[in-house]
Amino acid sequence: MIRWLLPFALVACSSPSKGVTSADGGDPDSAQLGDAGSLGDAPVHTRELAFAANYVAGISGFEIQPDGQLVAMQPAAFEPARHFFGVAVHPSLPVLYAAEYTGHAIDAFRIDPHTGALALIGEPVAIAHAAIAIAVDPLGRFVYVGDFDEVELTHMSLQVFAIGADGGLAAQPSFTLPRTNAVDAIAAAPSGTTVYTTDAAGGIRAYTVADGGALSEPTDSPFAAQTVTGGWMTFHPTKDILYTARTTLQAFAAETSGTLAAVEGSPFGAGANADPGEMALAIDPRGRFACVVDMPAGTVTVHALNGDGAMAMPGTTYDAGTFAYSVAIDLDGRYVYVATDFGSVAAFAVDPDTLALTPLAGSPMISAAGNAPQLIVVRGV
Repeated sequence: MIRWLLPFALVACSSPSKGVTSADGGDPDSAQLGDAGSLGDAPVHTRELAFAANYVAGISGFEIQPDGQLVAMQPAAFEPARHFFGVAVHPSLPVLYAAEYTGHAIDAFRIDPHTGALALIGEPVAIAHAAIAIAVDPLGRFVYVGDFDEVELTHMSLQVFAIGADGGLAAQPSFTLPRTNAVDAIAAAPSGTTVYTTDAAGGIRAYTVADGGALSEPTDSPFAAQTVTGGWMTFHPTKDILYTARTTLQAFAAETSGTLAAVEGSPFGAGANADPGEMALAIDPRGRFACVVDMPAGTVTVHALNGDGAMAMPGTTYDAGTFAYSVAIDLDGRYVYVATDFGSVAAFAVDPDTLALTPLAGSPMISAAGNAPQLIVVRGV
């Protein structure tokens, strides 16, 4: 069965190829590890799968080979007639959740441990409006969904669906929180006690999570209202630190109460030029580095992470393909993948000592995924 699952981001290998440049104009091979250390002789896992939610082409599936290469599953896309706006995975069950935009639904899929094929668990859960953001409770209790009326541009909300023992979803939300702005991204704290969202109004909104899934917003929310406007968020793998990358690169220490406090030195610098809900940021599962994509520039930038979680500046920038849209890192931190808005996927190997990225042979895979792909990696045993 699937043992554990995480979003994935960019990675790389030894020396960069032609067209790769340092963000500060220096030597790309001089990227530093900060205080995080080298990958060294860390164990290697060979059974990894990747899925990309596509706005026009269902969900693309891939098996990650030991050398980092992606091999498309057969069939190459699941539910190809559906328009998905995001995917998320259960923390312990072999289950993937997908947000349907035009279909106004949330789907739960069981992942076959041998083939990676997806099979619906029950019927899709219907909601009133387009689902545009999705995240899973790290304790495996709930799925969080942001929706809005794409016709009238009203009736926006954050909904909470309970997860059953088999990974399926309750037919009705256990809690619905009306919103005045559409949710761009959702991030659940590792403790499961707090959920964070971004939107066009600015700042990061925090919601404490009750046992039954009810959400309540502390009086000091939103945080960083002057420096955060929409954009992807993700947590450090071992520290209670929340990262954002749109407009500015920032890191926040998350308290049990939900309060966010800027990590020393944050904001660290200019962030990604990215769509509000674009998966433009990924953190190495070993906590050594962050990857950020710039959509119009078609680049991915690697920033080493210091021991306190701060991002080292400047980063090292690599060509990733026209309209780079989402980034993911394999679960051993050895490979980085960037999917573009036109469906190509660029793959890089990460040098364990310098963090430099090297494109894999045959990269990018042309038309491997659909439009606006949101990419994640899961691990099987």
